Amino acid sequence: TKLSAVKAAVISDIPAPQNLKAEEEKGKIILSWDKVDGAEGYIVSRRNDFYSQILPVARTKNCSFTDSKIVSGQAYHYSVQAFVAGEESERQGNFTPEAHCVSLDCGEILEVKSYFGKRISLKVRIVAGADGYILQRSDSPDGKFTDVAKSESGLDIMLNDKVEKRLRTYYYRAVAYKTVAEKMHKGQPTKVVHIKSR
Repeated sequence: TKLSAVKAAVISDIPAPQNLKAEEEKGKIILSWDKVDGAEGYIVSRRNDFYSQILPVARTKNCSFTDSKIVSGQAYHYSVQAFVAGEESERQGNFTPEAHCVSLDCGEILEVKSYFGKRISLKVRIVAGADGYILQRSDSPDGKFTDVAKSESGLDIMLNDKVEKRLRTYYYRAVAYKTVAEKMHKGQPTKVVHIKSR
């Protein structure tokens, strides 16, 4: 017999926590949400791209949770419930809308070359799970970086920038990205490299 499971709303007078947020930080995903009055704690549930079923991963009395058991490049989808201990059994509240997040490696620029003072070409290391890469340029190592090129595939490791001035030093960094639930999530930028167009 084949069985399937999907997340359903819980019929409960315990409201779902509001403003669930998921943010990546140093290889971990940090969740936060608003307090529910009267709640004794919260159940954090998670699903990923390989499973349609959402499963509990933690119980906490705080309005935050840090998920360190993640795989780089894997998208995760979170939901939270409040709970209250009853006289006979625990009462669980409604699920929050899902919050989505992914952790990406920072990558590395492996090679940078200048061609005839008109084009700078950079080779980046492939980042697991990335949908593509964004090339950013600045006129100084500590200046503001702006996007100058974008790849559409995680397998495209060559990024090119058209430059107009010869014998000028440019500073570059690359950022891996992945689109989850129609939102672009960026990894940490690579170390900055520089080259003089010639």
